[in-house]
Amino acid sequence: MYLSIIGRFSTFTWLVYVTGLDHIDDALLKWLAEYTKAHPWRFVYLENTQTSWNFAENRDRCVYDRAPPPVERNIRTEANLKNPEVSQLRPTHNQPYPRVGTHCAALEVTEDMLTSSKDWDTVSRFARSFFRNTAAADQNCQQESQGECDWSLSGADASLGDRSDYRKVMRGIFRLDEPCVVLLCSPPGAGKSHFANELAEMLKRKHRIGRAFIDGSDDRFVDMSLTEILNVELPDPTKRQFLIVDEFHMLKEHHKQDLFLWLEANSRRLHVLMIANRKDANDEKLLDELTRKGALVGIKPDRIRHFSTRLGNKLLREVMQKRKTDRAVQDKIRRWMHCSRCLFGGEAVSLWGIAGLVDRLKAVSAATADELVNLLLDKIPTVSETTAQEFVAAFLASFEERDADSGTSAVHNVAQKVKGPVSLMFQAALLTERNDFLGMDFPDFVSFGLERAYDAPPALRIAAWCCHMRHHAREDPDLLGSMDPPSYAFQSVLVDQCSFPLQLEEQGARKLLTEGLAFSWGGDYSRMKDIIDAVRHGHSVDWSDVHDRCWKCEPVQDSRLLVELLSVCTSPGKVLDALTKDNLCALLKKSGPDDSLHIAADVLRYQTHRASARLDRFLSPYRTAVWMVVCYDTAVALPADLLDRLGPQPGAAAPGGDPEEGGG
Repeated sequence: MYLSIIGRFSTFTWLVYVTGLDHIDDALLKWLAEYTKAHPWRFVYLENTQTSWNFAENRDRCVYDRAPPPVERNIRTEANLKNPEVSQLRPTHNQPYPRVGTHCAALEVTEDMLTSSKDWDTVSRFARSFFRNTAAADQNCQQESQGECDWSLSGADASLGDRSDYRKVMRGIFRLDEPCVVLLCSPPGAGKSHFANELAEMLKRKHRIGRAFIDGSDDRFVDMSLTEILNVELPDPTKRQFLIVDEFHMLKEHHKQDLFLWLEANSRRLHVLMIANRKDANDEKLLDELTRKGALVGIKPDRIRHFSTRLGNKLLREVMQKRKTDRAVQDKIRRWMHCSRCLFGGEAVSLWGIAGLVDRLKAVSAATADELVNLLLDKIPTVSETTAQEFVAAFLASFEERDADSGTSAVHNVAQKVKGPVSLMFQAALLTERNDFLGMDFPDFVSFGLERAYDAPPALRIAAWCCHMRHHAREDPDLLGSMDPPSYAFQSVLVDQCSFPLQLEEQGARKLLTEGLAFSWGGDYSRMKDIIDAVRHGHSVDWSDVHDRCWKCEPVQDSRLLVELLSVCTSPGKVLDALTKDNLCALLKKSGPDDSLHIAADVLRYQTHRASARLDRFLSPYRTAVWMVVCYDTAVALPADLLDRLGPQPGAAAPGGDPEEGGG
């Protein structure tokens, strides 16, 4: 399509008007943006193309002055969800959360006790117990809920270290005159490309190593293979070079496979830096595989690394000092960046956005709130206007007192003036404003910090994240005491979707935790690649609907695509449940060892069809998964290793308790 569009330009054609394109691939969007940038008097107009779910760095390349607002701007109430112009693009369904009811019964608490609770400890114990257990272990959660509530997440966030300053460690790696392969991942606008240029200068100066560069979204991929592009950029197979692979996340899966195969043959002469705005489980799998082969391909295993980072106060302060940003607005910019990143993720902030904030925050007026709301909605178009307004109100309220630069006063100001789930989250974000390397951003917390996060409604995930942030500020009881009670997390109607839920204006209409509203992806369920792309971009998928309308009659055949879907999906357990038992057993048995082990690991982790394992007998996906582990997992040498793979078992006796009959 790219060649078709740009082929329309000529000496007398300066505008190409594209219609009928409901959504657009990120690579195509970027190629068109870069083409029009290289040809300043050529323009591409996309009519009624939905870009809300495209990656932020590609949306930032587009001009929306004459574009209609995203459909999310028209959603304020449940009634709006039924409007044809909304339901066509963003269909919804009733989403049950049965595990919440099971857990409430096990702990002998009611939903109303949770949603109206004024006690953070009560909500924290419930949420920690819920997200630590699997569905099969809910029956044994009573004792765990009585213990100490630790939200350190067993190193899930600590493993990332001081994400705001990864540069010192990376300089140490690249300073040595030995080959290395490093994956650096952070949201766009955190200074990765600028740092890569710094490393290139250091290697040139210190070791006389030149730089080679490829772009993972290069339009040459239209008619060239990755290997051909690498051979063009690195023609001399004997020359030592510093290879930068920018936009690594934009590479297709087969391109990533090709890259790592090429690295196996060539990495002994290279310093390699792969820059990504996001990563998935397959990326780490490729790095692990290269690490295992390190000695054979001429690179030490400890020279193969990956780093996850984010835009933090330290880097932000350095950049503002270099740009000589007005001191009067530096604290406001840091607070905006910190809190918006904490709530909406790294894609909500970037170093490019400093100039726009300076203009809006120099003199706060009545129009400032509207400008900030529009700024936030332009950056994160999938949140509602209600969310943006509440966030901006909390931000402005945090500076209303003379001593608002102190954390306790800022939290108190917000708690006194703005009420709601977003305000509560803003207060939680302020808890780590001084030590911004502590805690996880809400989207990362949901994706990596919680087990089976989407078994819970969005309000419970929000409450859990606030508990996580409070845990990191536990040394300051005055600060914690300034926050609103947890009941405000359950105050508004939230429509579930990946990342941040869509908040409606209505309050108190739905307090039940066992059922809620959720958006559905409205694409073609028979096209697995389309589902993967939708999930990768953050779309919610109604997996029950996928089962009823497609997979029940058309079994999934491609195990490699299923593995890719499980790697990028936020709810792998629900994906497995959507497959028929026969289909899942066939995929486990007929796939190659690697794919079979990947599927089996998720079946065991989410205990898919475990309850019916005895009745299913030889057609049991759970038992088949166990057998695949026995057959293919070389790390399973003892019965204890196998039990470790099986995870918590229902009926396992808690200390001092009686075991119940299991289903294995």
